[in-house]
Amino acid sequence: MSPPGGTPIRYSGKTERSASERSSRLSTRARFSLLVGEAASWCSSTFNTQLYAEAEIYPFVACRLALVLYSGFKQDPTFRKLLGEPSCVYTLFEVVEDLTRRGILSALCLRVGRAVASAAVLSLGARPRRVVLPRGLARLLACLGLRGLLTLAAWLAWAPRYAKTYSRLGKACHLLFIASLARGRGYGSRLLRQVEELCKSAGARAVALEVDVENPALLFYAKRGYTSLVVTVFAGRSYLLMAKLIQRATLGDCEDEEETS
Repeated sequence: MSPPGGTPIRYSGKTERSASERSSRLSTRARFSLLVGEAASWCSSTFNTQLYAEAEIYPFVACRLALVLYSGFKQDPTFRKLLGEPSCVYTLFEVVEDLTRRGILSALCLRVGRAVASAAVLSLGARPRRVVLPRGLARLLACLGLRGLLTLAAWLAWAPRYAKTYSRLGKACHLLFIASLARGRGYGSRLLRQVEELCKSAGARAVALEVDVENPALLFYAKRGYTSLVVTVFAGRSYLLMAKLIQRATLGDCEDEEETS
């Protein structure tokens, strides 16, 4: 997915710790207001000369992942319809960040100086050794409510066809979110290349992702070698599953496919 443009978020470890300590005793809405309020103080209305410095890739701990993703996806129509309030959208990305912190998901962010320009979250197929509920899950379920849960249930009707198509990719990593806040600078493209390299190093043969069919990012991915596979419907909107082959199958991979087919 590729969200609308925005302003870069500046990272400060000191601010992150103080926000975490203070927000732990606040209500969800007050906590959300505190975090977003502090984020606004880091954002600049225009890109300063620092953004023309050399961009560097960091692991997710070098950026406030939940806040970066929220800034990129806060206007996403599906999330707004499914979760309603902005604080609930933020809660979703808190859950994503916690899953990343636990090693279930992987993430990268691209920083230019102290400014975070892009962030990506992907699944490399890691399986937790034990079942652990992520922080914020209870709040997220409360945000979904009955309508949201019914929407998730309705999507299961599409799941068999989707899963069958996805399985044909073999060992693939799944790009779940990519938020490019500094549009037009090439940062999103560079981060996407780093995601592909990370997937390749993990032994994946392909990178898969979903894009809203009305999202201009479809052209972005098509130009970078991603092929359209199948359309799925979620929350009343159509999403296109796209994939890119990043390395050829090995003999061992072919034998594994024959055993499971």
